[in-house]
Amino acid sequence: MKPLIVLISGAPGTGKSTIAGKVMERFPDLDLLSYDALKEVFWERYGFDNRKEKEEIDKKSLAFFYEELDRMMKEGRNIISEYPFYQRHREKLKELIERYGYRCISVLLYGDRHVIYEREKKRNQRYDRHPAHVLNRYHKEDFNEDTAVKPIVYSEEEFWRMIEHKDYSLNLGEQIDIDVTDYDKIDLNVLFTEIRKTKETTDE
Repeated sequence: MKPLIVLISGAPGTGKSTIAGKVMERFPDLDLLSYDALKEVFWERYGFDNRKEKEEIDKKSLAFFYEELDRMMKEGRNIISEYPFYQRHREKLKELIERYGYRCISVLLYGDRHVIYEREKKRNQRYDRHPAHVLNRYHKEDFNEDTAVKPIVYSEEEFWRMIEHKDYSLNLGEQIDIDVTDYDKIDLNVLFTEIRKTKETTDE
């Protein structure tokens, strides 16, 4: 039986981590690989003084993400990964999926643009979020749990302008689109059913 990878994508503020958590509650054999978590490790390790240095660290963390994904796929593990994956990432992900013979379910999260913007703005103001997500200068020795971080707040127009060129629809394997405008009305049963069906299907 081929192993499974579930890729959850969508614009910032669509709740990728939240949805991934719900999927993992239902399917605990899925191993999480989070690009954001890896970026936070690299930010802590190296620090940065400007946007250019931050981008260089992000490139290192992305390379490490693919190394880890390659290792996990080589081991045949069932994987779930969430990030604002877009077309820049598609070919590399496709190459790994084909190399290791994985089944793939792509999940695209979408919703009302104003709701998503407000959700992302609110998230950037939370103090439990790693401060480097909203800073262009960060060194861990300058921060502690009591350090106040002034969030970067973009206007709604600026937010969508920054990401309007990105197509988050990966279309790798079976794709499932989920409207996350109202968290209380999200129905994940279609996704759960597809994961269960894919895991239970044996190769001919």
